Amino acid sequence: MSRAHFWQYLINTEGQPIPNADVSVYNAGGTTPAYVFDSETGGVAFNTLPQTTTDDNGFFEFWIGDHTELNGYQAGLKFKLAWSKTGTITPGEIDNVDISVDTNQAGVYTETVEAAQFTTAGPLEYIDITHNLNKPYPMAVCYDDASDECVAITIKHISDNVTRISRTGALKSHITIAG
Repeated sequence: MSRAHFWQYLINTEGQPIPNADVSVYNAGGTTPAYVFDSETGGVAFNTLPQTTTDDNGFFEFWIGDHTELNGYQAGLKFKLAWSKTGTITPGEIDNVDISVDTNQAGVYTETVEAAQFTTAGPLEYIDITHNLNKPYPMAVCYDDASDECVAITIKHISDNVTRISRTGALKSHITIAG
């Protein structure tokens, strides 16, 4: 789990802070409210507008969760920020803000696979594992649950979120994919 921290000061054209202004976060290019956290760890993501308000110094902050959290986001998504304060400033917005999540974080996916889940193809059996790591070439390891030993596998890239694991003697296995 990793959260991207975004912070900024909202100031007027004379460089003075704008306190108590509402700041709303949307998915880029639209009006769908984005899910944000109000702390680096813990809590629950929320998308009720406005998600935050500036303090007396015009400061605001929030965190965006990565793909491993409920209501988190994949790397590369952008956001729109909008601000307003009744009677004080003209509302404004900036679109396509890059709030990096997941950029250098490794994800891990583990699955226990029964022998019957493998598909036979010649001398090998294979299974396609959907993992949502969004990586073209993740690392994978396969343990035979009967012997508790690592077994030889062949890995094939199907898509950034699907990896094919092939092996002989498809017994009950514990497969871990990391990327």
